Amino acid sequence: MRLLSALENFFWQRSKNDYHPGFIVSVLLNKPIPDDVLAEAIRLTGEDFPVLFQQIEETNSDSLPVIVPIRKTLVTEDVIRHVDDDECNHLFQNYKMKATDDQCSWVVFVKENRLSLMADHTLFDGMSSYNVLNSIIKYANKGVRSTNGLIYNANAPLLPPQHPYDELETNMMGNIKAKIAPFWIQYVSPLVSKVLPTQNFNFPEFDLQKHLYDEAGKLKQDNCYYSWNIPPKDLKTVLQSCRDHNVTLSVWICARVTEQLSKASDSTAGNLINIQIPMNMRPYLMRVLHKNSNSIAVGNYVSVSACTVDISKDELEQWSLAQNIQEQLEKSKSDPAAAIEYIKLLKQVNVAKFLKSKYAATIPETAFELSNLGVLDPSSANDEYQLLNAQFHQPKFVSSILCCSSISTRLGGLTVNISYPPTLDKVLRPLFEDL
Repeated sequence: MRLLSALENFFWQRSKNDYHPGFIVSVLLNKPIPDDVLAEAIRLTGEDFPVLFQQIEETNSDSLPVIVPIRKTLVTEDVIRHVDDDECNHLFQNYKMKATDDQCSWVVFVKENRLSLMADHTLFDGMSSYNVLNSIIKYANKGVRSTNGLIYNANAPLLPPQHPYDELETNMMGNIKAKIAPFWIQYVSPLVSKVLPTQNFNFPEFDLQKHLYDEAGKLKQDNCYYSWNIPPKDLKTVLQSCRDHNVTLSVWICARVTEQLSKASDSTAGNLINIQIPMNMRPYLMRVLHKNSNSIAVGNYVSVSACTVDISKDELEQWSLAQNIQEQLEKSKSDPAAAIEYIKLLKQVNVAKFLKSKYAATIPETAFELSNLGVLDPSSANDEYQLLNAQFHQPKFVSSILCCSSISTRLGGLTVNISYPPTLDKVLRPLFEDL
């Protein structure tokens, strides 16, 4: 067994205290996968990625929870659930992934020819779901089939004793920051945000507390979602334009969304559009710690890069805006070790209290977050199960006004799901329809 890392503990506390139900990556296939095929594909995927069959065990209040293997046998019904309604708000509101008591912290919802993998964020990030679904579809196309419905036989190996982030040495500056972090994060930063006027982009009519909670004080999942799709042929043109201007597709998406938000000036205040972009740290861990790609395919290996656009003075032409964001992103990404050091500062903080203060905020810290999973392409033209399209959904956020979750497929092109508060629908939907 091993202790949760600082990053995992943050997400665990968020999940355990019902602030976050998990996230969903769904795939639309040309035909349904029968349960016996799906079960065997999941079983084999679990053999490749043992994290799938781990759980969280809390020992006592003074120490971090630990990760241990699930101790009971799992069969088809434990991880595959057929549903009549797989709309994301419905799933987020009605299902909670429990990572304790010998239960999986993920499940595959099946509605006809669509599979929706919902996972708790503690042991999984978006790329984990990407890798799991990629594996499941590949195994299904190999013709595998279960004869007994067995998915897991209570035999998962123990994980390595440390999360890869904890294998990285903390430098002297990191140690100094660790002494300051608790005081700054828990006391100074909240006070500064209350005393000093903010220039952050916001909607004065938007009340974060009313958005988050119902009258009983329970977190409600009623986000509006706008699905922005770019077909394969058009996406090819966009990608070429991105290459011509030396920007990534993620940056181009950020630029387009920022450009549209800047048009809502009659309904907004503040001139600084802050953007958060979660970064996949696997390539860095493979390079520095020589990790095998399969060993870190599933797990929580993210950090966050931040960019800011000043819509009162920055050039808002699409490609100028994109290049501005690209430059900031490259600078932010230039020191991945520092990004991980920043995450490790959470070890010094009472995470439960920190989360409570975050969820008591009245204005989100950022305008939007973009999470881009890249191109999912597990099937070829001759395969039985063809991937037609994929979608990435996230629940309500406290840290941003809206969230953009994107994924691409060979046959479906790019799909960006933009989630935002219902009270802003009249303002935002026309802007998104003009993307």
